[in-house]
Amino acid sequence: MAAAGILALAATAADAPAPPTASTTTPAAPTSAAATGTTSFDQTVHPFVEKYCYECHGDGMHKGSVALDKYKNSDDVEKDATTWETVLEKIHRHEMPPDNAGAQPTEDERDTMVNWIDQQIHKFDPAHPDPGRITLHRLNRAEYTNTIRDLTGITFHADQDFPPDDSGYGFDNIGDVLSLPPMLMEKYLAAADKVLDQALPTDPLTPQTHSYEAALLASDFNGLGPQAGGVRLISLEEGHVSVDADIPAPGEYKISFEASGNSTGGTSPNGVGYKSDVNAPAEVPHMQLRIGDTVLHEFTIDATDQEKPGTYSWEVGLPPGTLDLHVVMDRDRGGANENIIINGRVGKQQNGQTWVKSINVEGPLPGAVTRYPASELAATGTNVLTPTGERFLTGAGDVSTKFTVTKAGDYILRAYAYAQQAGDEPARMDLRVDGKSLQTFDVLAPARHLLAPGAKVFSGHPAALALLRQMPQVYEIHTTLTPGEKTLSAAFLNPFADPNNQDVNLRQRDLSILSLEVVDLSAPFKQPDISPTLADYFAKPVTPDNQTARAREIISQFARRAWRRPAEPAEIDKLMQLDALALKNGDSFEAGVKLAMKAVLVSPRFLFRDGAPTPGTMAGQPASQIIKTSLEKSPAPSTDASPSLGVPVDEYTLATRLSYFLWSSTPDDELLDLADKNQLRAHLGEQIKRMLASPKSRAMVDNFAGQWLQFRSLDTFEPDPKMFPDFTPALRTEMSDETADFFDYIMRQDRSVMDFLTADYTFVNEDLANFYGLSGVTGDDFQKVSLAGTPRRGVLTQGSVLVLTSNPTRTSPVKRGKWVLDNLLGTPPPPPPPNVPVLDEENQLTGTLRQQMEQHRANPTCASCHARMDPIGFGLENFDAVGQWRDKDGDAPVDSSGTLSSGETFKNAADLMQILANKKKTDFLRCLSEKMLTYGLGRGLEYYDRPATDKIIADLDQNGDKFSALITAVVNSVPFQQVRRENAEPKSDTPAEPADKVARE
Repeated sequence: MAAAGILALAATAADAPAPPTASTTTPAAPTSAAATGTTSFDQTVHPFVEKYCYECHGDGMHKGSVALDKYKNSDDVEKDATTWETVLEKIHRHEMPPDNAGAQPTEDERDTMVNWIDQQIHKFDPAHPDPGRITLHRLNRAEYTNTIRDLTGITFHADQDFPPDDSGYGFDNIGDVLSLPPMLMEKYLAAADKVLDQALPTDPLTPQTHSYEAALLASDFNGLGPQAGGVRLISLEEGHVSVDADIPAPGEYKISFEASGNSTGGTSPNGVGYKSDVNAPAEVPHMQLRIGDTVLHEFTIDATDQEKPGTYSWEVGLPPGTLDLHVVMDRDRGGANENIIINGRVGKQQNGQTWVKSINVEGPLPGAVTRYPASELAATGTNVLTPTGERFLTGAGDVSTKFTVTKAGDYILRAYAYAQQAGDEPARMDLRVDGKSLQTFDVLAPARHLLAPGAKVFSGHPAALALLRQMPQVYEIHTTLTPGEKTLSAAFLNPFADPNNQDVNLRQRDLSILSLEVVDLSAPFKQPDISPTLADYFAKPVTPDNQTARAREIISQFARRAWRRPAEPAEIDKLMQLDALALKNGDSFEAGVKLAMKAVLVSPRFLFRDGAPTPGTMAGQPASQIIKTSLEKSPAPSTDASPSLGVPVDEYTLATRLSYFLWSSTPDDELLDLADKNQLRAHLGEQIKRMLASPKSRAMVDNFAGQWLQFRSLDTFEPDPKMFPDFTPALRTEMSDETADFFDYIMRQDRSVMDFLTADYTFVNEDLANFYGLSGVTGDDFQKVSLAGTPRRGVLTQGSVLVLTSNPTRTSPVKRGKWVLDNLLGTPPPPPPPNVPVLDEENQLTGTLRQQMEQHRANPTCASCHARMDPIGFGLENFDAVGQWRDKDGDAPVDSSGTLSSGETFKNAADLMQILANKKKTDFLRCLSEKMLTYGLGRGLEYYDRPATDKIIADLDQNGDKFSALITAVVNSVPFQQVRRENAEPKSDTPAEPADKVARE
């Protein structure tokens, strides 16, 4: 059926409004006169202004053209809200009165004044809260990916197929900026086809060959580009040609490439030679075929004529999806070659060069492929299952699995493995069936390379990171098996340890197994199965008599999960038209159902969430009746000038808000079942606990924490490799992992949110621990370590934050101070005035960076903002631009003392953390609460949300600042739980524009 037809039926089936082109605005509730009347002005505001402000803004003084003595009552204040908005900000941020003023207000006086102005000019009434406006909220890329995964069981990478999402208020889940351009709608149509073709295969699948011309593919930056013989590669940077190949179904595939080569000429594009040994004898070059970092096979390139390239092929079992396929002019790694680092890369460089003409993928081929991951394998001997799912053997032993041979035939048996080397012989692995050895392999596939002290790698290109990682390889044998149950095992034959070896990479010989694989070559070609997630829908038998009823049942079940509430009969009727159309055209039962499912996946009810109250049923009633009942049960409009503006959202909407808040994904059956019974609100506490404990809550780490603490963008920061040669891409990834694991621990262990500022622990592996100077940590796995006795505390001294708040060549106290004000205290400084010179451009500034900053701050134009930012940044000056501790800045000792604009003094970073945690605790809790509420609502906060954030802070205080208390308070807040009552729109509502509305990832 034409895409337009599916879209039309999908839209009408969903009965949804079109997405808005811009956010609508609705007014706010009036506040009570008693709260902010003239009496309060006379007793609170006028004495404050007279005492602290008239020195510059009263009694004839009007500095900055602001005279505050002209305001005689609250009505005067309300009439000039713009000026008083500025007054509020200046008082709240301690910018006024200035430091040299004759008197300074207490914190209580400031808070009282700020609250009065806030309520007077913004007109919110805590007694009658406004839940805020509703914006149709399109699923962003992360939400779409997770929703498809939970709905169909298919891994779809929306970050690869869809354009980046815009962000606002610091997050990319803000409804106001998630538009739907026509190009994205086309992407949704293609994605629905791609996902359902994998999840519910209906068309006969036949082997196909896809050819990719190398000249049109990605290649390394040292390649010379297309030539007569193809793309020229050398092993200087492990030259490669790569393609993202779509694998339609699981099975056996043949991957081949056309290439030629010779044993000389391995030079860089500018003609400079980079030979590992210029006197080495000429050798035929070799190339590797890789998927990601896994080596499928290494080939000797014996074809020397560029006009007649050779074809080099290998078969392998592949899962469905997009695979990163590489043909690589590799370096020799493993064993003694791990000691070689040339041009900043690990391994021995080849002398020759090769040309790649094409890459080809053929399949799926006849045969049945069964892969057994390490987590499912039995194991003997000294071993451990790593967090990444590898079986790590350090002593003699094996891993094994049982499988059944139904009839005699040809088989391929495979092991995916790599090894750490030590001693005089390579690690050896024996593949066995029923204990009988079939073949012994020297496992030269290298483990992760650990840099020796002083060793340096080139950090400006992804190839360097790849060369440091482990590179598993496929080891296989072809054999004939007889019928019966068999046991396939891979045994480690020769463990060895040399703990005193000077090279850390040669101290232990061990073996790591990723998976075992059995390929029955004699099995007939097998059509792919329905994904397990969708298989349950088709579990009941289908007969000619019940075909229509079964189709309706399946489509209804699928629509309920996809639309996050039950579909009404009329909606299913329209979807059934697509099913009938497919059957009329001679398609199968499954094909008809799949066509209706595609309409579900491109409908507004799937693509948008949390808009206006949705059609649907709850406890057997239409949603329109539910809303009507809710309104009837709500307090009747009173004679009070401030009636309630909110009505509770239906429980399906609540389930949707909750699941996308904590999981960035669709509600599961348990949430929807509770919503069916109208029991979700009654069980919110236990559901929040369950959802936070679920692995799916890792989405909070990736999407909330990754954007709040900004480590999700860390890979865009590149410190100068000449000034910081020890900083590598691997370290950058580890720093990001440290902060992610730190947040995850606080969340899952329900720690106090104050740990973000003062925690005396963190999570590191051996590499990162050595970089920080922490002792006693070994291995690649991240582990919790104590920071007692060290200067590090909380997130502010983690490498991720320190790197992203630095310049490429030096620290930046301004960036660090601004980051704290923005992300931890919620008091961002105003943008710099125009024509202010950049620090580096002021050539007259001399001395340490701190001394230069103090000279810069002497400029009155700069002083007010820098007085708030710089001291915080100075407190972190002992940490350099890549997060390592230092005692000196050049030849001068680092001075990390300072005085905050609010008067608190500190000597070092540890003192600063305590001030932030003690004196600035309320600011931190408000900032974190506002950011969490913003993320949870998917919209920016307005002035009428102030009572909600006040309540969240109070709940945190009453519950020991526990992370779960923060989440629970957000979920129980008025804006999360309610929607504006129909026709209850106040008189004025001007939402703030997101400052970073067009910011992209």
